[in-house]
Amino acid sequence: MLIPMLMMCPLSFLQQIYPAQKSDFTPYTGIISHVPDNVLSLIVASLERIRYEVETREAGHHALITSLFMEIVLLLARYYSHDEPDDPEWALNKVIAFLKCHYKEKITTKVLMKIAGMSESTLLRKFKSTFGIGPAEYLADLRIRQAVTLLKNRSLTIDAVAAQCGFCDSSHLWKVMKNKLDKTPQDIRKSHNAASG
Repeated sequence: MLIPMLMMCPLSFLQQIYPAQKSDFTPYTGIISHVPDNVLSLIVASLERIRYEVETREAGHHALITSLFMEIVLLLARYYSHDEPDDPEWALNKVIAFLKCHYKEKITTKVLMKIAGMSESTLLRKFKSTFGIGPAEYLADLRIRQAVTLLKNRSLTIDAVAAQCGFCDSSHLWKVMKNKLDKTPQDIRKSHNAASG
């Protein structure tokens, strides 16, 4: 589970819970190794309750899941060692969280540089080496995925979908979608109607 507000939090121990997302596997040597077995049992029980709430989706499940997750974070925080070095790529998680929360808005590289605390060239280099693409392409992918979801709702005009996903207008959405997916918004709607009809 990912809570963007937590990822943007300056508490450095959260780096151990949300290490920078990498494509290759690296052994986990973070905070869990410091947690006693009895506390680990409490955390596992809370994770099991979260799994149950996700599956059953009973009334109020969002609030309960958030509450359980915060409990886990606070339990882990007690065993964080301030002597451990900060992960320099943690700043990229803050950038990702920001993009996921603000993809509808106009986002400049300058804003992302400030969030990451890096120069433009360092941000672009580290982002690309970690995620395989640059921040602009990552943002475009976020917007396209959201647009594909919204286009399934026929009550929304294509202009409305474009506006809700951070595109200038429907022609901008059309151009980016054609470039990324080799499909137009109309193609997405037709294929959805054929699949659901």
